[in-house]
Amino acid sequence: VARLDFHTAEVDVPPAGMILVC
Repeated sequence: VARLDFHTAEVDVPPAGMILVC
């Protein structure tokens, strides 16, 4: 689930979201 969420966040929002998820 985390992987899917991560991918979705990356595509949905800019790199900023990636850092937040990380």
